[in-house]
Amino acid sequence: MSRLSVGARLTVVMTLIAIAAVLVSVGLASRSVDGSLNRFAEVQNRVEVAGPALKERVPPEVLSAEDSFIDARLGNVRMLGLGLALVFALASAGLVTVTLVRPLRRLTAATDRMGSGDLGVRAELGGGVELARLGAAFNRLGEALHREDELRRATAADIAHELRTPVTGILARIEAAQDGVMPDPHANLAAMHEETLRLARLIEDVGQLADAQKPALLIDKARVDLADVARARAEARADFFRAKGIEFVHDVATAPVHGDPSRLEQVVENLLSNALRYTDPGGSVQLRVRADRDHALLEVSDTGIGIAPEDQGRVFDRFWRSDRSRSRATGGAGIGLAVVRELVEAHDGDVTLESTPGRGTRFRVRLPALRRERVPVPTRGRALASPAQ
Repeated sequence: MSRLSVGARLTVVMTLIAIAAVLVSVGLASRSVDGSLNRFAEVQNRVEVAGPALKERVPPEVLSAEDSFIDARLGNVRMLGLGLALVFALASAGLVTVTLVRPLRRLTAATDRMGSGDLGVRAELGGGVELARLGAAFNRLGEALHREDELRRATAADIAHELRTPVTGILARIEAAQDGVMPDPHANLAAMHEETLRLARLIEDVGQLADAQKPALLIDKARVDLADVARARAEARADFFRAKGIEFVHDVATAPVHGDPSRLEQVVENLLSNALRYTDPGGSVQLRVRADRDHALLEVSDTGIGIAPEDQGRVFDRFWRSDRSRSRATGGAGIGLAVVRELVEAHDGDVTLESTPGRGTRFRVRLPALRRERVPVPTRGRALASPAQ
């Protein structure tokens, strides 16, 4: 039976159930026949007790009809039961084929197509609630795989594009130097140095993103004050804001968490770099850290260009930028915020944003707070030290 299809197996099972039902019916009918025979035997005994006179009055054909009556009744019951079993089995097989086997075949065909690379295939199963749920789950899986495949293709294209720009610039300047048409060698070297730094930053960003997206991201958690992490990065970045003419204010309060200090530094660094990149001279950036009852909160607010409402759901996607030409000019590759999200989620936290175009953006990171261990307080009246000897 292991080689039979699902429909054939169910048909066999339903047939066996039908035959069992028929056997039960035959058994009940046999009990009815036995009852009739018992009553017939009782009548016959009474006839024998009454004597030869009464027995002679009963025609012989009536007394000999016992066997033929039993055979006929049992035969009718068997034929009726087998007929009902056959009809029930055929009806069950048809019902199973329509409601279960056909949808499963459609699902199998859709699965084969998806396995062959057609990630746009969807399953329309119909049927009952269970089949509808199965079809919906399959379709959700297909949509997730389709989005991931599109993102993978877009990521490869973006990386190639970002690498092509600095490499092309470096190659052009090298060729110009070889041809002797570069009037200022020092300016040429400075430009090549800038393109090389940009290329190095891109490689570093891609490496950070790859590390952050590893299934088993190495997070060395310990007790750490988020305020200390933020303060250290703020002091390291203060000169960059000052050089661009941006007012930078940091207001941090103690907020203990259970996290990896180096990874949290990376989160703060990427948020500050993003604010520095998209805030014009004369603007302001604020870094705040505080704690509430259950969470440690880190906020980075700026008065930069802001993000359009239709784009706010994409800012944490890999290689996404609201203004590609502006980002390229400032050295952005659209990776920093994707790294922020991966690292924050690795710390069981979340990151959100609020933004108004032309007025600025605020990013908020929320991490589980590390609750302080309660120190037992001595009961009033109890001695705190052993009495003097």
